[in-house]
Amino acid sequence: MKSKAYLLFETQAPRESRRIDSTVIRVLYAGFALSNLISITRGPFSIRLDPSQAGLSVLKAMSVVHAALAVLLAVRLAGDVAGDRASGLVGQLSLAGVSARDAVLSRLLLAGTSFLSVWLIRVPLLVLAFHLGGTSLHQILHVEALLLGLFGMTLCAGLLLGHYSPDRTTSRMIFLLPGLLDLTLTIPSLIVAGIHSWTTWNVPLSVEYALDKLAYARTTSCLFYALRLREPSLVYLSPLVVHIGIALWSLWAWRRVYFTCLDEAEVPATPENEPQPVRPSKSMSRPSRPCWDDALAWQAYHVHSDGKTNILARSVVIAICLVVVLWLVLFNDPAYRGLGMALLTITTLIMMFIGRGKASDCLQREIKEKTLPSLVLTPHSATELCDGWARGGRKLMRPDLVLYVCCLVGVLLYSPQQLAPIIVGWAILIQSSGPFFVLSPLVPFSFKGILSGLGLIAAVLVILGMAIPLSAQVHPWLGPAVMLPLCWVWNRLCRWMLPSWFANKQDELA
Repeated sequence: MKSKAYLLFETQAPRESRRIDSTVIRVLYAGFALSNLISITRGPFSIRLDPSQAGLSVLKAMSVVHAALAVLLAVRLAGDVAGDRASGLVGQLSLAGVSARDAVLSRLLLAGTSFLSVWLIRVPLLVLAFHLGGTSLHQILHVEALLLGLFGMTLCAGLLLGHYSPDRTTSRMIFLLPGLLDLTLTIPSLIVAGIHSWTTWNVPLSVEYALDKLAYARTTSCLFYALRLREPSLVYLSPLVVHIGIALWSLWAWRRVYFTCLDEAEVPATPENEPQPVRPSKSMSRPSRPCWDDALAWQAYHVHSDGKTNILARSVVIAICLVVVLWLVLFNDPAYRGLGMALLTITTLIMMFIGRGKASDCLQREIKEKTLPSLVLTPHSATELCDGWARGGRKLMRPDLVLYVCCLVGVLLYSPQQLAPIIVGWAILIQSSGPFFVLSPLVPFSFKGILSGLGLIAAVLVILGMAIPLSAQVHPWLGPAVMLPLCWVWNRLCRWMLPSWFANKQDELA
């Protein structure tokens, strides 16, 4: 007899196989893989590599891409449980006699299936890297274990966070976990190094030994050394202890609280359950609401984002980031300065990515709350709706301008010919991707939808394929200069496709 966990998995597996987001991630990974393979060929626009290290170069490039996509996929899969309590799904599972253990296990089976469908694309590349040379099977397995642990930790912690999240926007914050974990493990070393550089205090050997052991728990450090050594030591698998510990604790905590607070489901009001006022009001007016003249921007700012709280949280994150970066830059050690610039650029790109996705977030909320059919009755086209939400998003991004300026000045001073063009290029691509993010919840899983999505992704790969060789072989700033008009054309193309797919989604919801 099949277990209830497996039965739940069977009922949701067909829908999981039709996920458009997993398909997009697979296509993205395949596109990055092809662009990386082009770099090891000897074409006129290729980057010349040492033949004896070609396999290691492929492994390094794919590990960086796979680490980012592993976190992205974990965040996306963990967001599937967001809103389950408010929608009443958890209550229905409880009434059906499904145990918390079975519900959690079915989610893990679904997530594992989606992860394997993406990871299988990586297998031929790993075989190719081993065949080209410069690496070993032990090194490949070492790197894969670290990346698998990173995915598992982010997924399990994200499922726990998503259980308490009303929507995907809140659950997406779990993508900060890997970076915050590594930063937390780095803070003791930074404090000791700062005290040692500004005073004459000698660090005890026991403290240095403890800090060295603590460094082995950082994923970035162990992944870096694993990619440098052909036969890495097993000590570089120490982050797996942290990954497995956080994952198991998250699953245990999620199972414990899975069937709590079942009364949070939204029940339609009826004469029996509708609360009656103790003393009826004689006023014929409704409470006033501070709406702006730009109602769509107000909706994105206040209704979908809780603007004041959002801006306060952004300001705190940016302030902490800038203080930590300034602390690292004040050290005389170039390694700390490099770490500071990496933290500054990554935080800037993440905040830029979140800001540009605000219109898409508002659209997904309207679709989930089933208010989109009412909203389209207003005298606004699909493009005007998205532009209005984007204006509200720009008001939320006002604190981010300080971070953008600091990042631009920092990369120009730190590496004006190497790092700065790369960061500017990615910033151009992210800033032009707002309509593309809006299209993601509109495009259905159909032949035409998949073809349209792949076409837009292929356009991005073509832009990168033109810009990267020009920056590598002609001039570092030529790539961003070429990307600017091409990304503008890509942005216009996405905006041109928006009304038709919006109309299709409207007909589907009607």
